[in-house]
Amino acid sequence: TLTLSRIGDAVITTDCDGVVEYLNPVAETLTGWCNSEAAGQPLTRVFNVVDELTREPAANPLERCLAQQAIIALTNHATLVAKDGTEYVIEDSAAPIRAPHGGILGVVLVFRDVTDQRLASRQLEYLAQHDTLTGLKNRYFFEQELSHAVQVAARGRVQHALLYIDMDKFKWINDNLGHQVGDEVLKSVAEVLKTEVRTTDLLVRMGGDEFLLVLDN
Repeated sequence: TLTLSRIGDAVITTDCDGVVEYLNPVAETLTGWCNSEAAGQPLTRVFNVVDELTREPAANPLERCLAQQAIIALTNHATLVAKDGTEYVIEDSAAPIRAPHGGILGVVLVFRDVTDQRLASRQLEYLAQHDTLTGLKNRYFFEQELSHAVQVAARGRVQHALLYIDMDKFKWINDNLGHQVGDEVLKSVAEVLKTEVRTTDLLVRMGGDEFLLVLDN
């Protein structure tokens, strides 16, 4: 217990019936339960985990761990809902606690808060696929999607239309009114274009004053 209280990850131990026996200080912070309150509670009440995308309850790691009698990891997109409603994206694993004779006494859950890392990863993914000025998809994303669209069209089932859109006199706006005004014009044009396309179509800013529109099917 002394060792578990000093490690940086959150730790919860249970018996074989899924009743909580111990929370270390990090687990207390993340779950919102103090050790004395949590002891004797069902694990699913203290360790309330849902799928980040579907919001459905995640599979009980204790049941999987006991069934497989091996170390298991939570599925992706696991979100811990604390006692006060605060949510943390977590990574965790569950391992059986074995007795000296080989029997299983319970399960130990070890997990960590990776919310900041997940948000940073999403931001990087967004920046890799979007134009930072207009919020439209960018050239890199277009090239990936165009390759897929060509493959689908080559099978003869659908056809796509490609529109190239270039703004007249945009250089004059930048030179005479300034780049800040030019940026506002680009954003306004992007907003107008977005209202005129379907959700299935792909609208891209290629750079400068150039836009591409792929009309699906």
